[in-house]
Amino acid sequence: MPAHNSGHLLRAYSASGPREGWGSGAGAVTGTRAGTVSQDGATILDQLSVLGKLSVDEIFTTGGIQTGQLRMEGFNTCPTDASGTGVSGTADSNEGAVEGISSIDTLAGALLLQSHAQGSIEIMGGRTVIDKLGNLVMKEGSLKLQKGDIELEKGALNLKKGVLSGNDSFTGSVVLSAEKQEIRIPHSWENKPKAVFITPKNADIRWSIADLSSEGFVIKIVPSQATDTRLYWMAVF
Repeated sequence: MPAHNSGHLLRAYSASGPREGWGSGAGAVTGTRAGTVSQDGATILDQLSVLGKLSVDEIFTTGGIQTGQLRMEGFNTCPTDASGTGVSGTADSNEGAVEGISSIDTLAGALLLQSHAQGSIEIMGGRTVIDKLGNLVMKEGSLKLQKGDIELEKGALNLKKGVLSGNDSFTGSVVLSAEKQEIRIPHSWENKPKAVFITPKNADIRWSIADLSSEGFVIKIVPSQATDTRLYWMAVF
């Protein structure tokens, strides 16, 4: 390691004890085990302690870097979950672990990113951006929610392009037999829907919903139809 200030004391420790280098002053650089020290560089095989400020142009480490409660791992061994995906924040040793995982973690408290909001956060080459106002902008890709809810406490959800599609948990269709005026749609929801909307196919009829609960609902129509009628429904929670 180059030394540029005569106000530092540089020592290299060997098996026979410390070997003083050059410089003087209150600052100290110490190492353990055998090592070499010169004005052009230093090689220490075990531990280096710097008791003052350290300035470097470039640093490379095969292990982790820790500053305060923040720890960065450039080549971590990360356990996997049932799907084979690496799980962060768990023990380093585990059967079936994935090697080569890079991670940034806090040992306590939250990890703050751009806490002063002076710039944006860009992810994946700028494809996903969080701007200074907190807006999430996705230039490519899709937003997939595998579990949980999306809650909008304020504002609006604007779909400028594309379609809104769903699964059979809140949309579906049923065929109402000819001359029938009602049919029950059984379901199993965690919560009762706030409303259910019906769209008849090729039929000018009036419809209503009865017995709405977390276990399903009943569709009623007037007047009855001479032929089978398909009814499309969508539940809103």
